[in-house]
Amino acid sequence: MARRTHSRQPITRESPLPFASSRFLGCRKRIQLTVIPQLMHAVAVLVARDHPVAASCFTAGMTLFSGSIYALTLNTERFRFLGPVTPLGGLFLMAGWAALAFGKGGNAPRLPRF
Repeated sequence: MARRTHSRQPITRESPLPFASSRFLGCRKRIQLTVIPQLMHAVAVLVARDHPVAASCFTAGMTLFSGSIYALTLNTERFRFLGPVTPLGGLFLMAGWAALAFGKGGNAPRLPRF
């Protein structure tokens, strides 16, 4: 009986990880596209804690924008319906910046801070 040989994907030179193959490069770029805005807007939520509308828009935008890209990266066929949600998340992020720039700090009831 002949031995089966396992075919391996070629290792790309631009990948810092030795086990990363060329088929995962697209996933890595999508994750990079998502992580940087998510971290930036997480800081914006901290800055906008006195602006409840801006903080809510940032939170909704991060959830819709980053969450849809993460889901599409995991399984494109299963989460194809989330494709149109990504621009909606971007609109919420822009609305958060507009609310932060032009809005007034509200006196909305908040949870006590410890």
